[in-house]
Amino acid sequence: MSNQPNPTNRYIGGITLVFVLLSFSGHFIIGQSFAGLRFSANDFSGSLEDNTTILSGNVTVTADDIELTADEVTVKRSENSDPVSIVATGDPVNIIMTIEESQEDQQTLEATAKELSYDRLEGWIKFTGDSKLAMDNIEIIADVIHIDIESKNISATMDDPDEQVEINMYDVEER
Repeated sequence: MSNQPNPTNRYIGGITLVFVLLSFSGHFIIGQSFAGLRFSANDFSGSLEDNTTILSGNVTVTADDIELTADEVTVKRSENSDPVSIVATGDPVNIIMTIEESQEDQQTLEATAKELSYDRLEGWIKFTGDSKLAMDNIEIIADVIHIDIESKNISATMDDPDEQVEINMYDVEER
């Protein structure tokens, strides 16, 4: 029996993760404001001139169904205060999100990376540096994981051409 990964499992797992991540990204797109988000950090600075907010040191961003922790979070806003982009950096950045399809169907998404970038106007989310996304029965490990929200595409790459992206499938009970 070969130890090679089953390409069919990779394809099915990738499709499942795309739908989950699009649900995740929809949290930011649908809201398009900071209503309901709570920020805490050791330090805060902001610029009214370029609508930038920087939180640093033990940063936590929470909402009803999401928690993000990082060393630093930079938020750029439009003139009417809608978020335009968010960049979180840390060693690592952690995000835990509950995705509720219905009251009976609820899943938890967990992700870690050295940087999480979100651009609302361009419509993408990118995890960079030792990135890992996990749900109930799937895990993707790569250097860069990029999600294009508009086209509903996801890509995962390694910086070193001698290394490979890992996609692991589990029985729900294993995780």
